[in-house]
Amino acid sequence: MNRVPSESVPRHAVRAGELQSIALIFIISGPTGAGKTTLCRSLVNRYGHLFTYAVTTTTRPPRSREIDGRDYYFVDRPTFQDLLSRNAFCEHSIVHGQHLYGLTRDELRRHFVAGKNALVTMDLCGATALQKLSRTEPNHPFYGRAVSLFLLPPPLDELRTRIKQRENVTVEDIERRLRSVRDELRGTVNYDYLLPPTTTANALRNFLHIYRAEQMRRR
Repeated sequence: MNRVPSESVPRHAVRAGELQSIALIFIISGPTGAGKTTLCRSLVNRYGHLFTYAVTTTTRPPRSREIDGRDYYFVDRPTFQDLLSRNAFCEHSIVHGQHLYGLTRDELRRHFVAGKNALVTMDLCGATALQKLSRTEPNHPFYGRAVSLFLLPPPLDELRTRIKQRENVTVEDIERRLRSVRDELRGTVNYDYLLPPTTTANALRNFLHIYRAEQMRRR
């Protein structure tokens, strides 16, 4: 995991309780290798009093370093379908035409009860569904709480290298994911913020600027 140098973003940049008036859902999207997970882990590590990571449920098998309940809730397809039939998800989708992913309502509520902002990584379909709840359903508990950010990808060659470094990725997987980047970029029109490709330290700094602005937004 890339650690942000202490001199880049001071730990006192956001103090406990500062501008914390409403718990928000920060939807973070972007192509594979854009740095979504790194950004989320950096925020939780440095500002755990403000941010927590909302864990998505998936039918994808875990990679060697992934831990159930920390990286994802790993379930089989029948279990996922059972949760789906009970309307447990606030959004769900099939990613890369293979595995099911979904964020449960209880997972988000758990973080709100703790008084923390929830960070959630998801694809375009999931982000669209969650934004719809936030923007168009006044009686929904998540109404007005979602803020969406899209991490723009690095140059294609660098993105290809990052994807290759992932575990159990075939040539077909790489090419399929690269092809999907174009579709993902078309969908950025629906996001609140676009973050340029940059270092982890700069991405963290950009995010904190957005956080401050959103806490001052009239809702």
